[in-house]
Amino acid sequence: MAACARRVSAELSHEQDRMQIAAKAITPGWVPGQHNASPQRAASAALGAQLAQLESLAADAQSPVAKLTALAAKRAAWLTAQSQALTNLKAGLSGALYRVSATGTPSDIAAALLSGLPSYEQPHSAAVLLVSDQPLTFFEELLP
Repeated sequence: MAACARRVSAELSHEQDRMQIAAKAITPGWVPGQHNASPQRAASAALGAQLAQLESLAADAQSPVAKLTALAAKRAAWLTAQSQALTNLKAGLSGALYRVSATGTPSDIAAALLSGLPSYEQPHSAAVLLVSDQPLTFFEELLP
């Protein structure tokens, strides 16, 4: 009789418990969409890449500092060669050079142009007009 009473009370409580929603766990073991199947794969890939770079640096005959020093010396030699070539180009120019540089209002520029032009006796003349809202420092350094 006691077994029958226990079974009936279990059936009644089962009917009620079945319709209730269980409370969520405080610390769920798995969150959908954030599961990492292989947590060590990314770490081992990063360590492998770092190890490969260190082995490459260790196997090289020159250190990165020595390579950068050589590159800086090569760049300094190139800049010296370019400066010398520009100096030789300036020295090789012959003849008269008329240069007019003017800034300001259009009337000021017109007056500077009229006062700085070569006379009509010059058989070979060429005129170049460069206009810019920024200073033309390259041309000012190039021409004497």
